[in-house]
Amino acid sequence: GAGAGTPPGGVGQHRPNVVGTIGTNPVAEELDLAREIKPALKTVGLIYNPGEPNSEYEAKILGKAAQARGITVVQQAVANSGEVLQAAQALAEKKVEAFVKIGDYATIQAFSSICKVGLENRIPVYSVDPPDIELPGCLAVIGWNYRDDGMAAGRLAVRVLKGESPAKMAFEPLTKTDLLVSEATARAIGVTLPPPLLARANRVVR
Repeated sequence: GAGAGTPPGGVGQHRPNVVGTIGTNPVAEELDLAREIKPALKTVGLIYNPGEPNSEYEAKILGKAAQARGITVVQQAVANSGEVLQAAQALAEKKVEAFVKIGDYATIQAFSSICKVGLENRIPVYSVDPPDIELPGCLAVIGWNYRDDGMAAGRLAVRVLKGESPAKMAFEPLTKTDLLVSEATARAIGVTLPPPLLARANRVVR
């Protein structure tokens, strides 16, 4: 977040008047989710703006995680949200087997365009933002639990209100993820969701 400074936001690694929660999106887990649904998965498509430092940071993490899993990441760079639809169409033409999402402002703003292309081409679309599961075409999400995030931030706020200095506090890392899946999208694109996955999902959109 703003003012977080150097990850992981320990004491002395952030601005003295700022403290809160911190968490890089669980992009490795996103790949594991895609692989669980399609064990033979070999290629994923990633759209992001390399001009955004946060996007570049998460893209590198995703790339390393993909390499460790034998997955090729086919990247399509964009400069803004207006280019996302065309980028998604280009990746579909390259026959990527899934779309994945990182913390990128351009794709956050135009994620519905990626989902639309996914539906039209029967390509699974994965995300790290829980609200995305509401979008037709988004197959599954693994993302931080926002309720736990808010509660953790609240606990830090109480400490500050009681007189503790933010400068002497570390950012609290997020640890709990939520799994959300869409049976509606699975039916639309002809994907079978594994029963164990459905059983442990925090939410299933039917």
